Amino acid sequence: MRSAHKDRWGIRQFITTRQTRWEESFRGPLLWREKFARSVTPLCLITSKDLNPLWREVDVVGVVLKIGKSNPKYQIVYLVDHCLNILAVNFWGGLKKCGYEDSVVVGTMMCLMNCSWRGYNGGIIGCIHFTEHSMATFSPSSPHLVEAAAHLRNSIKDMKSLINDADKKLDETLDSPAFPDKVSHCSEKMIEWKHIRSMGNESFQTGKGNNGSNLKANRQEQQAKEVQSKLKLLSQYGSPGYSPEILSSASLQTRKPFRIPLRRPQKNSTLIEENKCN
Repeated sequence: MRSAHKDRWGIRQFITTRQTRWEESFRGPLLWREKFARSVTPLCLITSKDLNPLWREVDVVGVVLKIGKSNPKYQIVYLVDHCLNILAVNFWGGLKKCGYEDSVVVGTMMCLMNCSWRGYNGGIIGCIHFTEHSMATFSPSSPHLVEAAAHLRNSIKDMKSLINDADKKLDETLDSPAFPDKVSHCSEKMIEWKHIRSMGNESFQTGKGNNGSNLKANRQEQQAKEVQSKLKLLSQYGSPGYSPEILSSASLQTRKPFRIPLRRPQKNSTLIEENKCN
């Protein structure tokens, strides 16, 4: 028994329930088996714009390179192949929730099935998602996984050197040498900013003895320009304001303390009091 689901990417899909029963059918032609036969997607094709897998599901085989920090939403595991192609796998809920906390170890070969591929995001490192319909195994039985795992195992000559080289490549690709919480890549502006900052520090250290006075004057001039720009911005809001940096202590003392306003008696209350007196 299967219940109909909504259209996804132009294809009618179904969802399984507890009453669903699966049975392999040997009747009819075997053309559908060849058409929908599963195959392993190389890690280098995950970052390709031309990749369009059937139902956006991929099967991959790789060596565990790094395991990210766990958080309530997801946990990232990096895989690598013999050509130093790196792939990021998002485990929704973390490895512990998926049941692979103890089995996923750096240096082990892992086979993933039915992982969700959600398009090319423009990054250097490809990304897939391990959902509730995915499956991970370390001793595959499917023919296409067995063949891919054997090819990868025979192509790796030294596992330790492969992990070291891939680790260096991953650190160079990501923003910082430390392991990030999520997949993020260096932008050109960030690289330029780091380069300019390093050049400025070098010039400051080399000219510290000779050009110390010039650097101090330039710094004061820059601060004066910043104050002027703040005053110009504040002048656009009606009455001229003062920058918090140049606010004097005397101006703070000129503020009047808050006083409770006096309540005036109402007319009805005065009339009642006069009647009582009479």
